[in-house]
Amino acid sequence: DDVTYFVFTSASDLHVKYKLGKTLLHREGIPESEWLELPVSHYRAANIRMMCDAIAYARSQGATSIEFGGEDGSRADVDYIAEIHREGLKAGGTRPSTPDTVGCYSPYAVREYIPKIKAAAPDAPLVVHFHNDLGIGAWNTVTALGSGAEVFTTSVNGIGERTGNAPMHQVLLQLRYLFGIEIPNFKYEKLRDLARHLERVSGIPVQPTEPGIGLNVFSHESGIHTAGMLIHPAIYQFIPPADMGAKVEYIYGKHSGAVVVEHALRGAGITPEPKLVARVLEEVKRIREERAERADFSEFHRNYYEHLGHLGLTAAEVVDIARAISADSKAKG
Repeated sequence: DDVTYFVFTSASDLHVKYKLGKTLLHREGIPESEWLELPVSHYRAANIRMMCDAIAYARSQGATSIEFGGEDGSRADVDYIAEIHREGLKAGGTRPSTPDTVGCYSPYAVREYIPKIKAAAPDAPLVVHFHNDLGIGAWNTVTALGSGAEVFTTSVNGIGERTGNAPMHQVLLQLRYLFGIEIPNFKYEKLRDLARHLERVSGIPVQPTEPGIGLNVFSHESGIHTAGMLIHPAIYQFIPPADMGAKVEYIYGKHSGAVVVEHALRGAGITPEPKLVARVLEEVKRIREERAERADFSEFHRNYYEHLGHLGLTAAEVVDIARAISADSKAKG
């Protein structure tokens, strides 16, 4: 059985008492009137019982690989997370997972918490699942891997709730280019193609400056940069474009210098005479400025946000659906 099942509960007191509290009371035959009166310790214990029952049930049905964990781990008591992991393993779980559900971890907190969480279940692989609300989901993931975690979860293009999950491409690039760690048989040169594919099927584009996969990450315009690149690409390009299935692109505009114009002319078989280069450069900058003055991005801007706003339904559309269903039911009744 190659399927891994995930038994998912919560870890923070906020979640355990206020999100799951009434469910836990119902499971144990306690009236809802006791909800706010019972201490957090009651909900913590009931939560672990519920999780362990679910794991045991999965085992009884033949599941052999069971991941489990508590949501909102970054705002939970570390000792309670440790208890969840120990008890889950006793019940038959195979690998514990700890998430940063709201993306509030700092790398410093990761460095402090993950070793403690790992120490509670040293013989089981520890999974981390981090969100990106502060833009550091990838770095937190890499930090966790250096602090005892063995398994990480990410998403393509960082897509997910709110600001998304730790972006897969960022985690992979940081591991590869900062620490020399590569995923065996992973086709890094396909990351940009994968990004374009997900943009098409999801309708959500990535920013052009997105590390590794953005449209502009291997593009250069300024005179200083292009001159350096033409001497040796490593002067202004840390990641070799070929690693990502890409190539260096030069943008010709108001920041361009003579060297890159000479390069373009030579590539076309034109002798780059100094006077010709100067006139071409002058014309390039003039045309670029004219385009900028004429450009009106307001319609593009409106269409872009209108498109994103219509990926889901509005509350008004939900209400219209409900009214239509109600009217149809009355007509048939």
